[in-house]
Amino acid sequence: MIVLLFLIGSMVFIMVGEYWNHHKNWKRKEFLK
Repeated sequence: MIVLLFLIGSMVFIMVGEYWNHHKNWKRKEFLK
């Protein structure tokens, strides 16, 4: 069970990282408004 949670956590972390990398510039523009 611990290994399963670790794998799910890693997948979520990678997904969040990919999302942030793709939308970082857009987020900055929104904050500057």
